[in-house]
Amino acid sequence: MMLPVCLSYSEDNRREGNAVRAWLEESGWTGVYTETAWTPDDQGGDRRSDERLVRCEAVVFLVTRSWLADDRCRFAYWLSSSLGKRIFCALVEPLSLDDLPKWVAKRGQIFPLAPSDADDRAVLGGKTEHGDAFEVVLSSKGLDAFKAALGEARLTAHVFAWPPQDEPDRAPYRGLEPLEAADAGIFFGRDAELLDALDRLRSLAQAGPGRFLALIGEGGVGKTSFLSAGLWPRLARDGEHFFPLPVIRPDGGPLFGPKGLAAALSEAARHSGRELSETRIRDAIAGGPESCRDLLADFSRQEGPPTLVLAVDDAEQLLRDDEETGQFLTLLAGLASEDRPAAIVILTIRPGEFGALWRRGPFSRFRPRLFMLPDMSKDAYRAAIEGPLQRLPSPGRWEIEPSLVETLLADLDKTGAAALPLLAFALQALYRLCSDAKLVMAADYQRCGRLQGAIDAAAGRVLAIAGADPDLPRDRDARLSLLRRGLVPWLACSVPGSSTAKRRRARAREIPLDSIPMIELLVEERLATRGVDAVSGEATYELAHDVLLDRWTLLRDWIAAERRLDATLETLQRAARDWDAHGRAHDWAKHAGSELQGAESLYAQPEFLSRLEATDRAYLLACREKEKSLQKSDRLRIPEEERAAKTSAYAQRDAQSVRRLKIFAWAGLATTLASVAVAAWLWQSLAKSERQAAARLEESEAALAAAVGSINRSMDGLARKLAGQPESQASLVVDVFNQLNSLQEKLGAYPANAVELRRSQSVALNHISEVRLAKGDIEGARAAAGRSVALMQALSESRPADDGWRRDLSVSYEKLGDAQAASGDLAGARKSYADDLAIAKKLLSAAPENPQRRWDMSVSYEKLGDVQLAQGDVDGALESYGNDRAIREALTAANPENEAWRRGLAVSYEKLGVTLAKRREVPQAIAAFEGALEIYRTLAHANPGDAQTAAYAVVPHWWLADLDKAKTREHLAAALAILQPLADSGHLSEDKRKWMTQIKATMAALEPPLPARR
Repeated sequence: MMLPVCLSYSEDNRREGNAVRAWLEESGWTGVYTETAWTPDDQGGDRRSDERLVRCEAVVFLVTRSWLADDRCRFAYWLSSSLGKRIFCALVEPLSLDDLPKWVAKRGQIFPLAPSDADDRAVLGGKTEHGDAFEVVLSSKGLDAFKAALGEARLTAHVFAWPPQDEPDRAPYRGLEPLEAADAGIFFGRDAELLDALDRLRSLAQAGPGRFLALIGEGGVGKTSFLSAGLWPRLARDGEHFFPLPVIRPDGGPLFGPKGLAAALSEAARHSGRELSETRIRDAIAGGPESCRDLLADFSRQEGPPTLVLAVDDAEQLLRDDEETGQFLTLLAGLASEDRPAAIVILTIRPGEFGALWRRGPFSRFRPRLFMLPDMSKDAYRAAIEGPLQRLPSPGRWEIEPSLVETLLADLDKTGAAALPLLAFALQALYRLCSDAKLVMAADYQRCGRLQGAIDAAAGRVLAIAGADPDLPRDRDARLSLLRRGLVPWLACSVPGSSTAKRRRARAREIPLDSIPMIELLVEERLATRGVDAVSGEATYELAHDVLLDRWTLLRDWIAAERRLDATLETLQRAARDWDAHGRAHDWAKHAGSELQGAESLYAQPEFLSRLEATDRAYLLACREKEKSLQKSDRLRIPEEERAAKTSAYAQRDAQSVRRLKIFAWAGLATTLASVAVAAWLWQSLAKSERQAAARLEESEAALAAAVGSINRSMDGLARKLAGQPESQASLVVDVFNQLNSLQEKLGAYPANAVELRRSQSVALNHISEVRLAKGDIEGARAAAGRSVALMQALSESRPADDGWRRDLSVSYEKLGDAQAASGDLAGARKSYADDLAIAKKLLSAAPENPQRRWDMSVSYEKLGDVQLAQGDVDGALESYGNDRAIREALTAANPENEAWRRGLAVSYEKLGVTLAKRREVPQAIAAFEGALEIYRTLAHANPGDAQTAAYAVVPHWWLADLDKAKTREHLAAALAILQPLADSGHLSEDKRKWMTQIKATMAALEPPLPARR
């Protein structure tokens, strides 16, 4: 649809007016309004009362001496100017610029149309009101220039080239992606709104400083496309009046993000043929509004410079409270507050956020112009459907059956909100899936899911394609699980405290690794987009549009489920805090029945399990125990008399136990010392003086105290010796620990030593867990570690300031994690290691310079990384191993003589290398393994006779042989050169002899090396 031109002239120039009108219509302007003049009386107090003037695309004034002398003509010019119209002055009489008043020269474009010589003549024909023919002679050169300028002023999409020259196969329907400047040629359906917005911008340019235009619209109305494919290209064509900078998008950083102010200035400079270094741009931004104004003045040094336009899309992002956003807001306010040069700031924003943004400090002193972008009319939707088809190359271009267009329009009436993005997505799906068909019919539309189901249909295609991929599960439920884990909460999550959801941009390493292929399929189906993080350079993913949160059935249900789990977690944590605040009293464990089951279901959700704190888990356990006790009491209802009799019997038995305890106080020492003797016989770890001292104890309390000390020393001695003993001794070690632990449990009933004995029991249980794990008794190891955790948790809670006990609890969690990992309970192991790490962090915060505590924390990170890697959480493992390496690098730098720590650093490099290799980041993986290799070489040089130290270097050599293809043979040969001398001297174990066999077989399978050049 072509918008009309308004032609205005004096009563004395009717002939020229009729001739120019006929010429305009012949030149393609299908609607030309003609007016001889407007008068102040005609406006009736409302300057927009003349709808024809408001709706016209440009106003052409035929300037003559009669026109200049007519007050009504001057008023018409003023009214057009105040409405912000594009004005063209055609001088149809021989007039020079000096003959024109300043108010004419200031506005519009001036075209002399009076012929200058005999060769510069064009004859325009016309007819009077009575039908008499006449001729008007004008300048052919002037008419050509005038016609070209009018063409540049057109708003319709047809004036822009399509397809773009550098992208001849660009699709005419962009789906959920916003249209860009390159899509101006297919931006249909918004001509009236574009005309209104451009008029307002031209009017705003004539106003004083403080030029803000807020382009307001609901989500899904098309604000971004209107700005980028509608306003921006048309402002760029009007170079005499406007100089638009590239659109700024603040989501990656409003100043220095990929679409920030710095990038916009750099790109604008390139298009203007100027060179602006990054340093100069950054210095200007750092210098504040004054410095930026000086830089922007370089873009418009000519006399009467155009107005700069700074457009900020998705201005909701400016509600963030961070330093860069605050600096950007101050810059915008400063640039708009003065006229060196004049600048207009355009902000696209939702109605709900506009008030909050405008109340912020830098903007509150300005009064913006508001432009509401409405929903599209039915005719506008028809233009959006049919218009792009007209731009496709002929012959045999792609067509939509006319009846299908009517079906689409009818479906739009049933869609309600978000009709535009749904229509865009459905059209894109039709174009992609029916690209071979010249005529798209109703059956094709049905196959694409129609308007309401187009998104669900695309999601179904994702699952079907995934089912054909041999690397993905064949089971549909398994594929759905992968897709859900990749989407929620990484790309879509509920907003806390509300019933709404939001999109978020996630880095690839945040998303579970095994879900990435499903997310990539979403990208292929245009349901998600892939990008690059501006800071880290990592790949990022984001849902293509907010409409997916409501119109993708699966995703909507998953988010609702997450919202319910959020509510469950919030209720649980509130109840756990109350329970803890009331001394963990039995009556305050209030979760029961289905509510308890719902809370316990959080354990099955990894993202929620990680948010459960120790108090939450303890509370759930207390609730479950209370539930069990209530159920048991319901089953075993004992008569009151029987209960009283049993209570009396229990009291008598307790009294007997006390008497036996007094006897045991004297006999316990002998039993303890016997166990100590066994330990001394096994490990020769106890001093003779200790036994002699213990033998002289005479009082019962002193005897018990000595027994506790003896047990502790025995445990410690066994633990120190354990690592160097052969596996054949494991059963004997376990037996000794069991005997000592049995003594602890008996002595623990004696009040004088209860606390110290419980700690001693916890330490012993850790040792028992360790030796049972070495023996292969995984369940026994897990049970012992679990009891150790329970003991130390109770002790730590009774004395929270005791760092020694907190460290013991940390060790207990570590041993429990080891046993859980060995049993295959990776989720449990991850939780235990995370608890271990949390304690290690708190201990280190109390003594940040303590090297042992720093080392403890590095071990916690390492073990957490191990289980994350085993779970397939490669990104989580990479982060944990990175933290582990950073700590160990600092420790070894401060303690270079500690070979154990240096060896631990090499292990950190190895594990980083393995993880990076899994992420296919080969150069980084090679660097990590080379770092480990360098440490092992240094250690081997310092310990030339240590076979174990020499063998350490084999593992990184082997990995490097696989990763660095150019040096495969070199690394394999180096590994073999390490192992062969050890094998010849008898210092190589049987398993490492198998390494040699594998390395030799690998080398034999390699292609022979090329002969050396002569």
